Amino acid sequence: MAQNDIPRPSIVSFVVTFTSDVEKSTNFWKEICGFESPFPNSPEFASVHPKGSKFDVENHTHRETAIGIHRAEKENPIFAAGQVHLSFVVDGIDKFHEFLSARKDVEIIDPPKIEPWGGKQATYRSPDGIIFGTVDKQVSGGEQDTQSASKKQKTENSNPETKEKTESTSSPFGLCHVDIPVQDLKRAAKFYADAFEWKFTAWKDHYGLFNSQCKEHPLQGGFVVSTKRFEFPSLYVNTPNLKEGIEKAKGAGAKIIGEADEIPQIGFFVQFEDSEGNNLYLWSRKRE
Repeated sequence: MAQNDIPRPSIVSFVVTFTSDVEKSTNFWKEICGFESPFPNSPEFASVHPKGSKFDVENHTHRETAIGIHRAEKENPIFAAGQVHLSFVVDGIDKFHEFLSARKDVEIIDPPKIEPWGGKQATYRSPDGIIFGTVDKQVSGGEQDTQSASKKQKTENSNPETKEKTESTSSPFGLCHVDIPVQDLKRAAKFYADAFEWKFTAWKDHYGLFNSQCKEHPLQGGFVVSTKRFEFPSLYVNTPNLKEGIEKAKGAGAKIIGEADEIPQIGFFVQFEDSEGNNLYLWSRKRE
């Protein structure tokens, strides 16, 4: 691989710390640095950011360096209390991983993979023992794969020999998330880990993210403590932007239920009823 073709990290998005008390550590850094917490924190993870910090929703990356605070893991020295990791944003994580893999002085801890929160990241150890990670600027929950497929489709359709094989194009309206109602988060996480090897990441007291870690049939979603609103599993359909998704759904006969809602700096969603009376959700990183 030519040196000019290698993507390079563009920004340190996170300095990741590990602690036995996430809340105490969060308050410390907020008091010392004057940072704020724009996202909901949990006993497992929190983040603090410079005031007025911008978050690039489309690319799922921060524009200023933030501090990530993880609960330490006693059984794993890599994530022990006191450890500090660096997290870089790179525009093309797979190519950068190929570049690092060719180096004998870099240890690969975790190769690039889609995480429960929707981004793609990898973890390495430097020759000096420093743990550092990369987050892909391009990936936002499968959006990159859809865009690449669309580009490939257009190229093939211009070739008379392959046009007949490629009459249809890739659709951006795929199932992107499912929320499963549970009574006990820890119990549900243990069940799905034991039964199906799903990976669970706690986010809030009443909500956690899971990743099936299955390459053939990948599935990402969440476990949500049951309420009247979440009595049954909820399916989310990805759309390039919420306005377009609403228009297409209504044009096909869907009934939009209520107003669109927002998860600050992450995305937008709205509930709809399909032709058979099923309630689903439209989801997008963009309102319009």
